[in-house]
Amino acid sequence: MLSEKPWKLDGLLRFVICLVMCVSVMLTLSAVIQHFTGAKTTEDSTALLVVNTLALDGSILIAVFIFLRLEHITWADAFGFKTPRPGLAILWGVIIAACFLPIGLYLNYLCTRALESFHVKAPEQQAVETLKNALPGATRVFLVFFAVVIAPVAEESFFRGILYPTIKQNGFPRAAL
Repeated sequence: MLSEKPWKLDGLLRFVICLVMCVSVMLTLSAVIQHFTGAKTTEDSTALLVVNTLALDGSILIAVFIFLRLEHITWADAFGFKTPRPGLAILWGVIIAACFLPIGLYLNYLCTRALESFHVKAPEQQAVETLKNALPGATRVFLVFFAVVIAPVAEESFFRGILYPTIKQNGFPRAAL
């Protein structure tokens, strides 16, 4: 993994422009699907569901791909996929996640109780509602795959892999944090 990323602010600007263009294309495609199918929500059209869920995170992955190509860096070099012992890294990740899961669940419980003490009902996230309302089968599998694989990879690639190091290395470590 590259400890110091070679990208500069102008590279980040190119990345953001590419990201905005990708999101614009996806939103335009969404509007075209709505126009020709008459679908008003993602529940009315599987194509609309796929395009809308990929609009941001899919665009991030495309923009990261283009950005890395322009910087002449592979995914493995940029994000540390060439670790000498990947199995050990995965094992530690699983162990740490297992240790922090009960803590996260307890904090969630405390937040819910605090809201209830103020007579405020904690709303479910839109993603949770969409998953609950999704028909069993391919749509549900897609949504679970998206939530577990696509979204985290896209967001970590952008925020931790590109945005944070670029801002930090250009003299703004506190802003980056």
